[in-house]
This record gives sequence, structure tokens and C-alpha cells, in this order.
Amino acid sequence: MSQGTGKYRYQRRLGGGGMAEVFLGTTVGAEGFSRPVAIKRVLPSFSGDPQFAQMFVNEARLSAMLRHPNIVQVLDFDRDGEGRLFLVMELIEGKDLDDLAAAGPVPVPVVVHLISEVLRGLAHAHEMTTPDGRPLGIVHRDVSPHNVLLSWDGGVKVSDFGIAKAMLASGAGRSGSIKGKPMYMAPEQVLAPDSLDHRADIFATGVMCYELLTGRRLYQGHTNEEILTDVIQVARGWRPLVAPSVLRPELPWDVAQATLMMLAPDRNHRFASARDAFEALLRTTSASARGGELLEELLAARFPAEAPRRAHRSSGAHALLANPDGATYVVSPSPGGAVAGGGAVATPGTPRPSGVRAQMDAETRTLEPAPRATPRPPAGDVPTAPGKRRRRKRSPWPLLVVFVIAIGLGFALVLALR
Repeated sequence: MSQGTGKYRYQRRLGGGGMAEVFLGTTVGAEGFSRPVAIKRVLPSFSGDPQFAQMFVNEARLSAMLRHPNIVQVLDFDRDGEGRLFLVMELIEGKDLDDLAAAGPVPVPVVVHLISEVLRGLAHAHEMTTPDGRPLGIVHRDVSPHNVLLSWDGGVKVSDFGIAKAMLASGAGRSGSIKGKPMYMAPEQVLAPDSLDHRADIFATGVMCYELLTGRRLYQGHTNEEILTDVIQVARGWRPLVAPSVLRPELPWDVAQATLMMLAPDRNHRFASARDAFEALLRTTSASARGGELLEELLAARFPAEAPRRAHRSSGAHALLANPDGATYVVSPSPGGAVAGGGAVATPGTPRPSGVRAQMDAETRTLEPAPRATPRPPAGDVPTAPGKRRRRKRSPWPLLVVFVIAIGLGFALVLALR
């Protein structure tokens, strides 16, 4: 496929959903200049709807204003020769969070890094203002694993603010219709969709964190109707949420508590802002300054056939990943140079929780404890070079006893001679 629309060329289809399809594309510039981009083309049924088209244009303008390392940059938007609306976005080479979750459990330090980066990007969007300082009130409304893109170099970016509604944009966002994925909806998104604010995005991020930490879905049900029913039960307090530490007792307490605070059914009890949430996660014991590097290594381990080779990453290199209980494990390389398992988070011998997908249960992994520090020798031992026997210090007590006996015999001999 090599169709074109003005200054862009479509290369191949990457995926699609109910509203649009995404293509790998390139820019067409002077002197043969080109740049790979992602082109999101709205389906004809939506492009022809005047109300949707106006909403799309308003949201595209807002999306183009979001320039942050943790947000996918919108570069352009227009209509093609057939009148279909399209967005041009930066191309992120890597996987989405749904792919990573399907490939196996994610170590807690990587989860903390991922969720912190998502919250950092959302904080930027939530805090955007007009030139005169008025809040734009941007709410994503569809934060979910499919919309979190992970680059091969360990970057984390939130995508698709096209469904987001801004209070300043137009009345299209106040139609009362439910938009988003039920599995990641905040309770108020079902009960009071007209009154949504940024805290709905915090809840959705908490759902992703919960799933990654526990390997379980937050809401119960198999169909959208069943899930929405459960959302209402949670919202009204008829079904309490199961705490992540109940499903995984070895989880760090501070990480579990931050997750629960993002998931408070009453939004007034959640973090007041996405910035507060990611700062809380960065204060946990599982936060790592090497979070991006750990994510890069994990992606390379889980997708060895697709991830590019890096000069600093040796074939079959061991990735050190922290376990929730504080122990450190070395992930053993599998035959052929690929790292087996990519670093499970379960303590050895502990049954692995059921996964977000079936693949989480099917994957096998090889873990071996990391070498521990050599214990100090007991008191009285003198350390020696390897291969030599230790020499114990001789106790003075035997000599003292012999000396006392000798003196006693001497006195006895003197008395006998008298």
C-alpha cells in the first residue's frame, strides 16, 4: 500500500478501532526529504458527521498544544482527498502497555516507573491553560493500556487525546454519552458523565497499576454490560474493591497504598492531581532511578525478535530487577541469547497470580537468587587466603590449668619432705 494525501504517504495499516484506523506513513518534502509518522484516519461514517467533525477539530487543536516527553505529539491534522479527517502524529517504535502485560508479569520497579510516567504526562495535560491563564480542563477519558505506548529505548507516552473533552472546547463533550473502555472507567464516568474532571484519568491509571501489580482485573464481568453493572456496584459501595496487597501480600506497602488512593470510588478521596499521584509513587521504596533502563531491558527480553540491539546491551545480558519483597533476582538467559521470562515478580515458590491475559499464565521463566555477600567469619577466626586452612587462636586456659596443678604438686612435695 502506498497511497497519498497531499504531503503524506500511507505505507501500511498498523491497526484500528471503532472510530479510526492508524497507518504507518511518511512525510513528502523537498529534495526527497521524508520522515516516518503515524497517521490516524477517521472512518467515513464519523468524518461525515458535522458534530463529530467539529469536535474532532477542536480536540486536534488542543492535542497539538500538548508538548511533553510523556505525550505522543500531534504534528498536523487535515482532510484527505475523500474528505476524511486525519491526524498526523509522531511515530513511536515499540509496543503498547497491553502487549507488555500480555507477555508476562512486570516487575514492581518497572510498574512504578511506567505508571509514574503516565501520570507525569497526564499532569501536563490537566494543567494546560490558555495564554491568559485559564485552565483548559483537558480530560483524556480513555486512559488504557492500548493508549500507553512504550518505545524500545524505555520511553513511555500517552496517546490518543482525540476522545478527550475540554470544557473550553465545545458542547460536544457534554452529550451525556459514555465514552471510553468500561474496564478502566471511574465510577463517576458511568453515574455522572457530564461532571467528569481530571480525577477520572487518575482512577483509570490506578486500574492499570492494579492490573500490572496483581495480574487481575479490577472490575468483574465478561461483557460490557456486566462490567458496567459492577462499576455501579463499586460506585455505590455495594462491592468493596479487593486491595492489591490481599492478592499479593509481598507487595511493598507504600506502592499498594498509592494504588488504592488512585482507586478511591469517591473522587474526593483520590489524589487531588496526577502530579500528586506520581510524586507519591516516586517516594515509594520501589521507585528506581534506572526505571527507563529497566523498561528498555524488559522490552528487549520479552520481544527479542523485534527490539533493536543496543551497543550497551550484550547478548543474553543479565537484567537485575527488584522483587517486591526486597530480594534481588538475576534473570537467566535462555538458549540463543534471549533472556528467559524477562524478570518475574513472584517470590520463588509462590504460585503466580492469574494474568490479565492467558499468556501470563502460560509463560515460564527461570529465576535464580542473586549472589549474596560472603558472611563474616565468626569471632576468633582469622581470615586467610583461599585454599588455606584457618588457624584458630589458642586459648590460654589449658596452660593456666597446668601451671596451677604444677604449683599444687610443688607445695605437696615440700610438705611431704618435712
